[in-house]
Amino acid sequence: MPNPTNATVAAYYLYGLEAGIVTLQQAKDWAFSIVESMDSPPADVIDVALSRGLPEINEKLNAVTGERDVQLAGKWLLNALNREFSSNPLNVERITKQAMQVIRSTALGDDEYYAFDSIDDSLALIQSGTYGSLEGCRSELENALSAYQEGFEA
Repeated sequence: MPNPTNATVAAYYLYGLEAGIVTLQQAKDWAFSIVESMDSPPADVIDVALSRGLPEINEKLNAVTGERDVQLAGKWLLNALNREFSSNPLNVERITKQAMQVIRSTALGDDEYYAFDSIDDSLALIQSGTYGSLEGCRSELENALSAYQEGFEA
């Protein structure tokens, strides 16, 4: 994978924070790593590194300039959920909702959204005692997430 732009990585952290997939500290650590690796780091990345609190870091991440591939950032976030689910397949409902939020926020498309929405509907039917099994939902979620193999590592 070619080096992503700072703006695309900023989108990864912005939407990842929004969905509860990454932490404020992870976003700041990324920004500090950029600042430390360059003689003249971009001012917008310095602003991210020095931001305090969620509202400010969201504003600063959104202001990082450059070509921003929001859909690529969304795919990376779904890959992060895939890795998390692979290591701990117990959080079906939370991961399904996070995936739906990422897809909406990053405009990945209706087909992708409805794949996870269907799992969410199945979970509601299971919780009401109407139909289905949690194991079936786990399998559906694993299948839906398996499409996202390309990830981002700070």
